[in-house]
Amino acid sequence: MTAKSDLGTLPHWDLSNVYPSLESKDFTEAVDQLKAQLDELDSYMSERSIHRAGPRPEDSAELAETIGGYADRMNALLQLFGTLGAYVHSFVSTDSYNTTAKRIESELEVLGLRLDRQAVLFQGWIRTISEDPDALPAALAHEGSAKEHTFYLKESAEQSKYLMGEEEETLASELSLSGAVAWAKLQGVVSSQIKVPFEHEGVVEDLHLSVIIFLCCDLVADVRWMV
Repeated sequence: MTAKSDLGTLPHWDLSNVYPSLESKDFTEAVDQLKAQLDELDSYMSERSIHRAGPRPEDSAELAETIGGYADRMNALLQLFGTLGAYVHSFVSTDSYNTTAKRIESELEVLGLRLDRQAVLFQGWIRTISEDPDALPAALAHEGSAKEHTFYLKESAEQSKYLMGEEEETLASELSLSGAVAWAKLQGVVSSQIKVPFEHEGVVEDLHLSVIIFLCCDLVADVRWMV
């Protein structure tokens, strides 16, 4: 077996092309930008009465413009939120002792709840629009962002039939942080920090659970291949 001291420099993440560090000015400004964009979308949706009980514009061109405005803002939010989330997760997933990364990840998850709520409000609004079978198709006939999101909008209208009330959807989203998300985090921390004795190829070593899980999956794959 190759001694650990002979492994040389191990591979590592280099994401300095995204942000210099978690505590850099660029990263902090990006988080502030995310908050500002969330506030701006909240204001936009409030001004346009985008919620389940909100009225829809009777003019199809105005309806298309309203939908397109939401889509453009939400796309920008999702791109920024996705970049920030992936960047922070790269630290958490490779070093569960990084308390700074875990703190920032939790802060981003709270901001993610606002994104979820905005999406639920919009989907509920689309539900009211789809009650008129001609309203959405007429809006999608106009050139612009709404038409470019035709598939998404039609799918949202279809899936909106299965929505709970807005309060219930918001509660379910908030509870996920202390439910499924919390358990997933706990599993990741435990499997990456706890070591147990494990015999592999005649050698007993104290390995992290995450390593053992990987080895077991690899062994199962080998057995299936042989079968």
